[in-house]
Amino acid sequence: MSDWGALLLDSSDFLPLRECGHWSRTHLTVHLVADVALCVAGLVALALVVIVRRGGRPNRAASWGVGWSAPLMGLISLLGVIQLMEAIVFFHPAYRVLGLLKLSAAVLTWLFVAGLALRVGRHARSADAEKGAAFHDAEGLLQMAVDAAPCGMLAVNEQGLIVLKNAETARIFGYEPKELLGKSVELLVPEGMADKHAQLRSGYAAHPVARRMGKRQTLPGRRKDGSTLPLEIGLNPMTIAGQRIVLCAIVDRTSAVENARALEQKTAELERINAELDGFAAAASHDLKAPLRAILNTATWLEEDLPPSAWNDETRQYMRLLKSRAARMESLLDALLQYARAGRTDLVPEQFSVRAVIEDIVLLLGEQAERAVVAQGELPVLHTPRVPFERVLYNLISNAVKHARGKPNCVVQVGARAEGEGYIFEVTDDGPGIPPEYFESIFEVFTTLRPRDEVEGVGMGLALVKKVVESHGGRVTVTSTPGVRTTFSFYWPKTFP
Repeated sequence: MSDWGALLLDSSDFLPLRECGHWSRTHLTVHLVADVALCVAGLVALALVVIVRRGGRPNRAASWGVGWSAPLMGLISLLGVIQLMEAIVFFHPAYRVLGLLKLSAAVLTWLFVAGLALRVGRHARSADAEKGAAFHDAEGLLQMAVDAAPCGMLAVNEQGLIVLKNAETARIFGYEPKELLGKSVELLVPEGMADKHAQLRSGYAAHPVARRMGKRQTLPGRRKDGSTLPLEIGLNPMTIAGQRIVLCAIVDRTSAVENARALEQKTAELERINAELDGFAAAASHDLKAPLRAILNTATWLEEDLPPSAWNDETRQYMRLLKSRAARMESLLDALLQYARAGRTDLVPEQFSVRAVIEDIVLLLGEQAERAVVAQGELPVLHTPRVPFERVLYNLISNAVKHARGKPNCVVQVGARAEGEGYIFEVTDDGPGIPPEYFESIFEVFTTLRPRDEVEGVGMGLALVKKVVESHGGRVTVTSTPGVRTTFSFYWPKTFP
């Protein structure tokens, strides 16, 4: 051992480095200064590491695990010593010692690199494990939310594979609960559309945004048995622990589509029936009016042709009844035709003053209405079809004036008050009144409370009022105190939809 040490320190067979070659003073100074500076730098770095460790502050070396700072300090120290030896061999040829130091530094450096590489690998595997655990934790929470959803839900990864689904999704497409996991989402697309869907999915993956697929229309899906079904699908891109997925909400629209188709069929059938009823009502009115007109014409001819000796009080009474009842039957046919068409005519809304409508009605009804009808307070301006509103108000006012005949100084009051998105209109008269037991039956067709020979009418006015008001989204009611007053109220919207 002593011989090996002596050999190591023996420098008799070498020359100092400054004697090898032609070293100028400048070159020698540069090398010496550089070697000494590197040595001092290594010692300063070593001192800083010691200070940091003694100060108890965390450092990057310690963050890689206990035991890494000591080898690092040894390596820094060894490199500093090597640089010092590089300066010494300029004057004393201790090349064997310098070589041993360099060899030791090389071995220590490679050991440090190998250990560092192992640590990096373990750290990467740990990060992947943590990332996978985080993904599975998030996946578990997402699975709970997906399972609780009332509609079908599934999640698709960037490769188009189904990574999450709920029981409702399996039920919609006819699969067992675990059959869909790991399968391509194109499995749920009708044959012939899978390639197109894959292209669309790739395009969506390039620019993922939350959106509703179909844009108010259904999309076809494929069940396990190959049959197709209409679907409404929504997409929402998500990132879980660095992995991008697309969450899909799926609603089976089979029942809705079938209901819509059935509704279209029923609507078409109703339109056909209504058209037939319109035609029948018009034809019946025309055909039934023809003999009535013949009766009226015959009565008129008899009045003109019969000599005065053929007339007495009884014959005149019979002729009056004949003509009045024929005229009432004609009015009844007109009323039936109006009732059949009420609420089914397409009308254009227009702006009009309610006060102006009342004034027109009063002019139509004549002198008694001019004396009796009073428009109370401020009356609104409406933007709805005028004809049906005017028909309702005309029937109520004329009905009030008609039943007040024979009563001097009768008063019919018409007013309005705002309520919600419309108005409550009231027509009040001080006529004979209506007993409460008739409040509902008076709105039925052909219903009158007094004999038709006493009060002119066919029993269709209030039925027509009720039908028109309700067809425009309103309602009509009546309150009455017999012998005092009667008030008909109806709701009418401010604007027509």
